[in-house]
Amino acid sequence: MGYFQRKIANFKEELRIVVTNPDNFEVKWTITSSKIRIYSLVLLIFITGSILLSCLIIYNPFLNHSNNNDTSFVRIKLEKQYKEIKKLTLKVKQQEDYIINVKKVILGKIVVDSMMQIKAEDYQLHIPTMENKLTENEKKIAEKVKEDMKSNSAK
Repeated sequence: MGYFQRKIANFKEELRIVVTNPDNFEVKWTITSSKIRIYSLVLLIFITGSILLSCLIIYNPFLNHSNNNDTSFVRIKLEKQYKEIKKLTLKVKQQEDYIINVKKVILGKIVVDSMMQIKAEDYQLHIPTMENKLTENEKKIAEKVKEDMKSNSAK
């Protein structure tokens, strides 16, 4: 017989596993099996246990496995929620402003088409054509401010 044939024959040998009572050697239970069945059972239990343990480690919600907080699932979820809340609060603010404007129109504080009646030309500034000369009152105020600044800085 060759080496491999002897090993295969050795794995096919029947084994009897017996559990006895040590006081009176009474047989509690017994199992008859081959070595290959026992090795395959132990290997199956080991593989199943390894898979269950790895699933427990990977999908545990209480552990954060990434030390980098930027890639944290919880952080990403919170950032998405923050953006959504920000959009919703902006919508609520716009609606509140709209309601305030409607109340003002109803109470007669603003005319309905007041913004439509103002032309864009009315509030555009033409800086080169503006006068830069100060009036007498403006000159007096400017002098008082300068004097106040000098007196305050001397203290």
